[in-house]
Amino acid sequence: MRRSIHIYKEVEVEVEASDLIEQLGKDEIADIARQAGVIHPGQTGLGDGDDSRTRNIIDSAERALRRMPQVPRELADLFWHVHGRAIA
Repeated sequence: MRRSIHIYKEVEVEVEASDLIEQLGKDEIADIARQAGVIHPGQTGLGDGDDSRTRNIIDSAERALRRMPQVPRELADLFWHVHGRAIA
């Protein structure tokens, strides 16, 4: 004779998010982000993309800004603060 007993108990636990995250690996964090819909399948979302592609995007944006006859001061300032490149 087999008997199965299920006991459910509600338990409240206080956990520091930073302690939990420190225990997770890069792939586990990416899986959680995908499940939450923060990043899409095929993306890592962790800033480890192709460095040369990023450089090409920045270079292309810089060339486009330099072709503009009047560069808005906000864009020039943004380029300086984000990419460390001065646009005159």
